Amino acid sequence: MVYNKNMKNDLNTKKFRFRYSVWVIILLSLVCAFSAGGIVWNVLSIIKAFGNDSPAATYFVAAALNLSLVALAVWNLAAGYYSVSGKGVFLRTGPFKYRTDINDVYKLVLYEKANKLFLFTLSGKATAVVVAPQKYDEFVAAIREYNRAVIYEVAGNGEPYGDGGAV
Repeated sequence: MVYNKNMKNDLNTKKFRFRYSVWVIILLSLVCAFSAGGIVWNVLSIIKAFGNDSPAATYFVAAALNLSLVALAVWNLAAGYYSVSGKGVFLRTGPFKYRTDINDVYKLVLYEKANKLFLFTLSGKATAVVVAPQKYDEFVAAIREYNRAVIYEVAGNGEPYGDGGAV
């Protein structure tokens, strides 16, 4: 899947916020907290290193790495969204970008018991759509606006992965 830079030029693009699970938010918050502590420790070590012969450059590199971890975690949390346009369904989470061609989407299935929406493609891929459950209908409508052939089903139970659900 490849990100298409022309996506930004489509005025009819509909965006949907990526919904992170509580565990992912906790994990990214811990990464931020520990990295922030590493930044403070390395800055203090840099200040101490200037008074003697300690190699301050090592602390600069470590502080830069910690800062990049904080930036990456915040970027993932702040810039996670799906967008649907005539060109495709796009997912962007921080620096990571994925694309599914809109004409490759053939079915959307809502598994009510698990309260999960899955997108199935003609190329045989199944993808969980991670948006707020209140936005499922709007997401399906956005895809059907560009591809009327998409089938939308509501399955009573199961999932395509595990517990015997339909695929």
